Amino acid sequence: PLQASRKRLSLDTTEVTCSVTDLAGATVSRSFNVTVVDTTRPTLLVPADISVTTNDPSGRVVTFDAPSASDVVDSSPTVSCSHPSGFKFAVDTTTVTCTATDDRGNSSSASFDVTVDLEAPPQAASATWLEPVAGGGSTFEANRGRTLPVKVRLFIDGMERTSGDAQLTLIPCGGGTAIHRGLEWGGGR
Repeated sequence: PLQASRKRLSLDTTEVTCSVTDLAGATVSRSFNVTVVDTTRPTLLVPADISVTTNDPSGRVVTFDAPSASDVVDSSPTVSCSHPSGFKFAVDTTTVTCTATDDRGNSSSASFDVTVDLEAPPQAASATWLEPVAGGGSTFEANRGRTLPVKVRLFIDGMERTSGDAQLTLIPCGGGTAIHRGLEWGGGR
């Protein structure tokens, strides 16, 4: 009967020698090579997409956690990215592509997006009071207990607004707790 043995072979080429002996005691041996090759790509994990804002038109420095890689053979695959953490990203969306390579040359790639948006500059708001309050400025006085219809034209950065959320803040003369009332748009006011 033939007897076979099982042995785990390491990566690379291993010479295997087999011998057979007949009943008369004659032995014949032959050898052959077995090559074990690592063809498994590393597993690569990259950060999730990132969105940030800046007030600098040239962009913003963005940091992110380093991608991680694992491999069934190589305990520490090399990871490189098209844009490193700490890079100054332009105002736009930039795709960062990372590649993990094991010591046998197997590689895998993954990517994530870094989006840098330009913050809107602060807006200057102003109001023009209409009858019955009328007059310029942002304040007026009314007698206690008197009911007034408040009519106002609102401007943001010099442009009149006729839609959107607006709120009137009433502060009692001499101080006290401010009262906030939402405004309703009507007749272009």
